[in-house]
Amino acid sequence: MREKTRKTKQTPELRAQVGDAGVTYDCSKCPGYCCFVYDNIGVTDADLDRLARHLNVPVETAKRLCTREVAGKGLALLRRKDDVFESTCIFLDPEKRRCTIYEARPEICRTYPGERHCAYYDLLEFERSIQEDPEVLVKISFWHGS
Repeated sequence: MREKTRKTKQTPELRAQVGDAGVTYDCSKCPGYCCFVYDNIGVTDADLDRLARHLNVPVETAKRLCTREVAGKGLALLRRKDDVFESTCIFLDPEKRRCTIYEARPEICRTYPGERHCAYYDLLEFERSIQEDPEVLVKISFWHGS
């Protein structure tokens, strides 16, 4: 498979993780798998402060409107229904499939996936190539069985 370089700007956080070699995914061609597949997108106090400043609201308001408590884990961003996936992060634009708070996104989102490759993007590119359809979306389901 031909490696592709992401067209979007690498953040300093990501560059520190993957180095100057760059990444092999292009977030602009993805429907937002990372916003869908993780039920609990964790939020730190610093993330909450950044989000509140971005939304121009007090921290407590941002916390109340945008997060939920996850037992034993802390705060996570709220989710909303989605036409492509069952549900996604509340900040994924349903039409453009982009983060609406990109400049203020949580640290976990800034560094995701923390590698040169993104497994979801690799799967998407593979299926688009095999099916010869650049618009195909791949439905990902997880089963936790015994």
